[in-house]
Parts: sequence; C-alpha cells; structure tokens
Amino acid sequence: MNLKKVEIIVAGIVLAAIIFFHFTLYHSGGPIWGDKINSVHLARMSLTKGINSALSYDSFPPLSIVIFHFWNIFFQSDQGFRFFGLIIGLGVIATIWFNAKIFKSGMPVLVLAIFGLNSVAIRFGDATRAYGLGTIFVILTFGLVWKLTLDNFNLKNFFLATTAAILSVQTMYQNAFLVLSICLGGILVLIVRKDWKKIWSICAVGLIAALSLIPYISFIKNANDWSIVAQAQQHQDSIWPVISQAFGIPSLPGISAILIVISFLALIFFSLRSQETVQQKEKILFIIISLFIGALLFITFLVRIRVPVKDYYLIPIIALTAIVLEIIIESKKVRILLALLLLIISFPKVFTDLKTRVTDIDLIAEQIAENANTNDYILINPWQVGVSFNHYYMGANKWQTLPPMEDLSIFRYDLIKEKLSQPDPTKEVFDQIEKTLSSGNKVWVVGYIETLPGETVTKDKPTGNFMNPYLEYWTVQLNQFLKDHKVNQQPVALDYSKSIHDYENFPLTVLSNWQ
Repeated sequence: MNLKKVEIIVAGIVLAAIIFFHFTLYHSGGPIWGDKINSVHLARMSLTKGINSALSYDSFPPLSIVIFHFWNIFFQSDQGFRFFGLIIGLGVIATIWFNAKIFKSGMPVLVLAIFGLNSVAIRFGDATRAYGLGTIFVILTFGLVWKLTLDNFNLKNFFLATTAAILSVQTMYQNAFLVLSICLGGILVLIVRKDWKKIWSICAVGLIAALSLIPYISFIKNANDWSIVAQAQQHQDSIWPVISQAFGIPSLPGISAILIVISFLALIFFSLRSQETVQQKEKILFIIISLFIGALLFITFLVRIRVPVKDYYLIPIIALTAIVLEIIIESKKVRILLALLLLIISFPKVFTDLKTRVTDIDLIAEQIAENANTNDYILINPWQVGVSFNHYYMGANKWQTLPPMEDLSIFRYDLIKEKLSQPDPTKEVFDQIEKTLSSGNKVWVVGYIETLPGETVTKDKPTGNFMNPYLEYWTVQLNQFLKDHKVNQQPVALDYSKSIHDYENFPLTVLSNWQ
C-alpha cells in the first residue's frame, strides 16, 4: 500500500473519530448552560433589541447573535440551538479541509488530529457562542489572505479575503489581532518579494476590517465602565497553565515562555535555511509571522484586560497552530504517525470528557419544582448561576440571588456593579430567609453557603470595583447569619445518572429551623 492511500485511510479514521465526538457531545453533553444561555436569550429578542443588548452587555460583536436570531426563527428550542452548534463545529472541520487546499498542504491529517480531537475546541466550538463561528472566519482569512498574497491580484480574491476578515472581527473582537498579524505576514512576504504594488491590497483588507469596528467604539467604552467588576488580580504567569489546558498538554511553568519563544525562532531559522522553493519559503514566513505575532497580541490582550483567561478563549489560536504545524512538517510519514499517536492517546480522555454533563442547574431546578412547598424560598449563590436557574426553573416559588438582581435573563455586570456601592445589598435576602424560616417553611440554597477552600476570606467589607471579593464577603455574611440563628443545613443528595463537570456543578442545600 502506497503512502498516499495510507494518508487517506488515516485521515478518514481521524475524521470519523471527530464526527463521532461531535455527535457524542450533542447526544450526551447535557443542555445549554452559563453564557451559552446568554446568547440564546439575546437571539430570542427582537433583532434590534438583541443587537443593542449584545453590544451593551455581551463580550462579542453582534454578528453571532444576528445569525443565532435567524436560526431561532425556524428552530426555537434549546435542542435546536445545540444542533446548530453541532453544524458550526463540523463547519470548522470543513473549513480546515478547504484551507488545506488553498495552502496545498495535502490531506490535513495532522490538523484534524490536533484541533479536531481537542475536547476544548469541540465543546466550546459547538456551543451557542461566537467561538466556533469566529474560528471558521479566521481560518478562512488565513487562507484567503495567503491566496491574495501569492496569486496575481484580482478583485475576486480581494473581495473574498476582505469579507472573511470583516466576518472574523465582527464575530470576535480579539480576532482583530489575528487579522492584523495575518495581514502583516502577507505584507512581509511582499516586501521580501519586492512586490510593492500589491502591498496596498493586503493593507486594504486589514484597514477595511478595522473600520468595520468603528460603530462599536462607544459601546466598548461604555462596557469598560462595568466590565471592571469581572476583572481580577492575576499574575502574567497564570496564562501558561491555561494555554497548556487548552492544548491538552501538561501544565507548563512560567519560565517555559522563554523556551517556547526560542523554539519558535529556531523553527523559523531552520525552515528558511532548508532547500525549499522560494514559494515554500514565503509560505513558511507567512504562516510563522501570522501565528507568532497573532498569538502574542491575542494573549497579551487577554492578560491586559485582567479578566480571568479561560482555555476556550484560545480556540482560534489552537486552529492556526495546528495549520502551521501541518505545513511545516512536510514529511507525510511523520504527519501520519503523529496523527495516529494523538488519536490513540486522546480518544479515551476526549470521549469521557464529552460524555460528561456540564451543568446540574436544570436538574436542580426540576427537583425544587417537584419538592418545594408553596411558601418555600429559593436562594441562588453566586448570582451568575441565576441566569441558568432562570432559564430552567418553571416553579412558582419566590427566588432570588445573593444579592438580588433585577434582570437575570442575561449576565448584567452593570447591575452587579451598582450592588458593590450599596451599603447593604444583601439585607432583602436575609430578611426573606428569616421570614421564611420563622414561619416554619424551608429555604432551598442553590450554590454555596460557605466560601470555597483557597478563597481569601475577610469579615471587613471590601473596597474597589472587583466583584470576587464582594461575592466572598456576602457568602461569609450568609454563613455567619445562619450560624447566629442556629439554622439547620441539610445537603440534598443529587442522584445523577451521569457525572457533572466542574464548569457548572453546584450543591443543593435545604435550610430549616430558626432561633
């Protein structure tokens, strides 16, 4: 059997595993949760209100909400949105294949193995958020800008590259850094080639994409006023464990950043010294500059805004890294062996991870609705869980978050910022607990009654605009309040048929008695 047939067979096996994983997630991964509910609720608003709310309160430009909105016209159910996520996830894989044809890198067997078998990319690329769509458009931008750089100029290539770049930044703000770096890669190749006339076309792609974000400047400035509450004190070295987790490799110490940079520069040096054609050297220069500068700007931005970085923020970086490695590793044998090795190593872990539910809030909401008495009270702590609970709870009992929030259809950090400046935002909740328990009824607590191990606990009211110290302070207040009145705390055993992931896995406690 020749190597080409082996490559096709291996690519087919890897592709089959990828499709299997996506359907596993769709079938067994549980319902929508967390900020995915945010997107669904925005999509179900009128188009104008959804766009305005997305710009005012969400962390993405409105394009994904517009797309979800039109999907919602035909498929209104949560399951319908999850099916759309499945389509998007498989669309990323199709885009990878299309991109391989543009770069003429052969079967994308290694890309499929690195990106397609990544559980973070599958779970969050298929979610009802912008990550999957943003990855599709940035992959297209990567390939189409290279095509515009390589071929003689024509309006079709320019139009396609520009459209992909606009869609990239209109889906995810941080994609602007990747579009910038991709354009810089094309410009550098043209400078080396001394093709001065065509440089303007690459510049125009980046400029038009950047100009398309101008209408959002005022919204971004307004968002800066409330987004500070979600920020946290974090050391720049904390990004490395997140990167390691995103790529599915063992956690790296902060010092490894230097080694990664050195390795990357060595890779450029040896690639450009190899006995390759001029076009191949240009391609390597383009992809290395695009990835290195893009990843540097992308990650620097995430660290600078001081919002805790999540592994799924890096999905576009994972995709571009996989594409670059596929192109640089020219040996088909090596690519095939690496793909098979990744498949064998990752299959059990990815399968187990994707079968795991990511939330128990829908199950808790159902249990409370079935078992709570008419005058029982429900408390949600922390308040963010209230968005999921609001989506799933169909009972009639009064419920509130700690502190009470006026709108829990989506995440409203502007409202929580107002609570930080109030002298006693939890009083209403504590009064309701006392009223409920003293009359012989029960309080159902979804979430935490005491702070988690490792959290910095203070009995003094925090100052400043960071939210997390206040959440811990309010939890300490709640715990002390219950102890002062000798309230019985009975954890509810939740008998689930499937394990629950840590993403949104909260306890349920029933409070009774009052002294």
